[in-house]
Amino acid sequence: MGKAKCKESQNKRKQVRKQSKKVIPKPGEKGFKTSTQLRNERKRRAKKKEKSEYRQTESESVEAVSSMNIDPSLLYVKNPRKAPLVQKAVHFFAQQNVPNFTVFCGPAKAWRTVAKLAVRNVNNELTVGLFAPGSHNLVAVPDCPAHHPSVNCTVDVLQETARRSGIRAFDEVTGTGNLRHVAINVERATGSVQLTLVWKFTDQPADATTNEEESEALDRLCKKLIQQGTSSKGESSLTLHSLWVHYNAAWKHDNAIFNHTGRWEHRHGPKSIVENLAIDDLKIPLQFPPNVFRQANLDAFTGIIRKIRNVLQERASLSAAPPACVELYGGVGTLGLHVADLCRSLVSSDENPHNKACFEETVRQMKVSDGSVSYKSLNATEMVNLGVLNEADWIVVDPPRKGLDDVVLGAMAEVTRPQILVYVSCGFDAFQRDCKYLVQHGQWEVLHAEGHILFPGSDAIETLAFFVRRTDDDS
Repeated sequence: MGKAKCKESQNKRKQVRKQSKKVIPKPGEKGFKTSTQLRNERKRRAKKKEKSEYRQTESESVEAVSSMNIDPSLLYVKNPRKAPLVQKAVHFFAQQNVPNFTVFCGPAKAWRTVAKLAVRNVNNELTVGLFAPGSHNLVAVPDCPAHHPSVNCTVDVLQETARRSGIRAFDEVTGTGNLRHVAINVERATGSVQLTLVWKFTDQPADATTNEEESEALDRLCKKLIQQGTSSKGESSLTLHSLWVHYNAAWKHDNAIFNHTGRWEHRHGPKSIVENLAIDDLKIPLQFPPNVFRQANLDAFTGIIRKIRNVLQERASLSAAPPACVELYGGVGTLGLHVADLCRSLVSSDENPHNKACFEETVRQMKVSDGSVSYKSLNATEMVNLGVLNEADWIVVDPPRKGLDDVVLGAMAEVTRPQILVYVSCGFDAFQRDCKYLVQHGQWEVLHAEGHILFPGSDAIETLAFFVRRTDDDS
């Protein structure tokens, strides 16, 4: 009887398999697909699965950081190359047949010399820290290993001094409190700190009395910080380079740290930190006041600039005449000025109005006075509309995380004169989009690409890519 039941069960399974067996349509029948269509369908499924897995990993990472209340900048610190975006970059360039895509990573500790930190109340105490990803839950970061020691020292001194002075941390729910954020920039040669206090300020007449009281509180805080930061008696561990105040009068739910229309007030010390990068024997004193962009990891970013210079130096040696270079999204000229000596002319540009004076001061100290190096306070789209790409042999771009503006990307694909495009990207998803567009719609191909982990521990990668004109054989 047992054998009969077993046989009956086997027959049922065979019947189910027959019923569930997929019928493959033949040519001419409804639903028939060619081998190419089937292959493309498999590729789409694989790509969809990869994207889904990446999003799940990213979501789980964010949830883990938020729930564990840990420093979000240390999530991948044990193995920075395993961060999802780094893996995504490696996979992308493999698909694009770009050989030898290498990811460089420097020291995982004490690399951050620029820190923008939030100030909020935690357990009824003014606290300086970072927001957990995807939230406005403040995570205190005492003795953060990623921070330069001067940053950690400044956080400790500022936090204690502000508490003792009765300074109120900003509350984004009620809109009360004054100290919203702090920005800390370290001068690498000395370890001294350029400190900016981001202060909430309203200019409504009804708030005149309140503003006066809060202004007095700010004055007291600044005075104490200057005393501690300049004391020669060793009473404080803070070494102050300079002190600034930025008045952010933005609406309480605005996430911007620095407000575009906010007032800047220089309270103490030199206006700019001066940084010289160790590249060949160049003497290029970059100027960094707090209201311009500066890389948080200048040590690692120097490796990117060095590679750019090496590649362009080789290109220049093969050119019949010195090239004309245009730099878009140029900041204070960090990239462009390090190749200016290789060019017939350099035009750098950026929309931040504070950049131009920094650029011109650097050029003055470089003793370049022949007019070959200039700066325009225009955004990239405005520059393209002026037709500058039609006069360029080299283009250098370092756009924000969103990538190239649409007008700029379209012009890059159509312009015929430039022979090389140097693209430095901090937003890999945007770079993927721009790279595909340039290769598919323009006469460009990727000569070389490499990745740099500027923020070890975070899910981020800086991409450096060199695009050159595609030859007829590749078209």
